[in-house]
Amino acid sequence: MTTRAAFLEALPFPDLMKRRLRMFAMLDAIVAPESRSFEFHPKWGPGKAQMGAFKDGEGNFFFAWFSPKGAVVRGFDHDSVMSPFRHDPPVPWPGIFDGLPKELRYVLEEPAFAQEEITFAFWAKGDEGDWRSGAVKPAKGKDADGAERLLGCFRENFQAWRKAYYGTPKNPAVSVLWWEREPITREVVLALNPEADLQVVRAEATLLGWKTSGLEGRAPARKANAVAAPRPKPKPVAKPVAKGARSFGAAQFVVRCERTRVQMLLGDGKTVVAQANVDVYEELFDMVKARLVAAKRKGA
Repeated sequence: MTTRAAFLEALPFPDLMKRRLRMFAMLDAIVAPESRSFEFHPKWGPGKAQMGAFKDGEGNFFFAWFSPKGAVVRGFDHDSVMSPFRHDPPVPWPGIFDGLPKELRYVLEEPAFAQEEITFAFWAKGDEGDWRSGAVKPAKGKDADGAERLLGCFRENFQAWRKAYYGTPKNPAVSVLWWEREPITREVVLALNPEADLQVVRAEATLLGWKTSGLEGRAPARKANAVAAPRPKPKPVAKPVAKGARSFGAAQFVVRCERTRVQMLLGDGKTVVAQANVDVYEELFDMVKARLVAAKRKGA
């Protein structure tokens, strides 16, 4: 058995991987709300498609699509020797998508993501299918495409991975999420993060389809000698707002974007939702393109 075959065999089946990504997104919302790495979208595109993702904040990531027809995982390690950007213009490593079933090729046309950003891909038919990969001849070296590192959250010893990634000690409250023991209670949330904003956590849980109990209001204030749990990444410093630009002032917020919906979770627990009958991604693309063209003309 080859190393890649053993790696694929160790990955959870699509249905379990989907549930794990939902769990990771919920855990992230509780313990690292200001520097989240995981996301999960219960409704993604037409039909019953869903999508989960991991982004390490350094330009490396993976996306996982799930549908009744199967699942596809594609990822990108920008430091990999197999990066398409080893050429100008970018050229994907040969064979990555060789053998991809016709019914799963929709991921090659997904407009939300740059198609040239890829160093590995796997797929499986149906909810319980085995993972397969293309006829890729990888570059020399350990984990040349970055798959083992980026998919490290699916390793058997998740607690060790979580401790290394989040920098927090083992916490039995994690098992409540891991085993999907719903509802998520106030006690569980505060055990994971004593400073958690319970209203924001509840709003995120609703989006992800988690049941909750007792998350009304806010967490109790910390005592003066209490030590805050370490954060995996520093909070970014807000840039000054340009003259004439619209601003939310000092408000903290998280924006979630789906194809026909944009949702903003404000720091005070309020939720603002905009529903549209158009493809949000196309609208954003057109807006950014128009701004760039206008800026170019202005500078000409």
